[in-house]
Amino acid sequence: MFSDCVLISAPLEGPHNWQAVVVPQYCLDVYRTLLAKGITSRGGIAIGDLYHESPIVFGPALNEAYALEQTAVYPRLIMSDEAKALYTEAEPRIREKRLAVERFLSRDKDGRWYMRMFDPIFSIGFPKSSGILRDTYFKPFREIVEAQLRDTNDPKISQKLTWLLAEISIDQREFGHETFKVGKEN
Repeated sequence: MFSDCVLISAPLEGPHNWQAVVVPQYCLDVYRTLLAKGITSRGGIAIGDLYHESPIVFGPALNEAYALEQTAVYPRLIMSDEAKALYTEAEPRIREKRLAVERFLSRDKDGRWYMRMFDPIFSIGFPKSSGILRDTYFKPFREIVEAQLRDTNDPKISQKLTWLLAEISIDQREFGHETFKVGKEN
């Protein structure tokens, strides 16, 4: 039995297995929505057999995702090697060599691949102005994590929040000054 969890699944079908991209990006939306409410979370993303007829869920993919989540330690979304491989094959901007895989995924010191949680490229409809992006996108996440860090005396929680704050800083430094075009790319 699992508690306090969100389970998102989709069958892999069609050209380029587009679900291998959409489901992780949807997981990011859930992750950021929870964080915006002050709730840190972690998760595992796996590919495999799964029976999911709400409220009944079971299968090897669930077990693997749960095992990944248990090893996550920090608030992040870890991908299995198979999910990472399928994601990089299915993500059109990677497949067409317009963007590198590192734009979407990062490898941590523990060797695990995880989603770049704060890259605004995953967020549809964010403002084009980098100043607005920096102030309206990164700042609220930073303030929430900084407030939680100030309010805790638990060294383990402090370590996790410090890691998360560093991730926000890395993504803000890398992506906070970008401009985004809305519509078709040339």
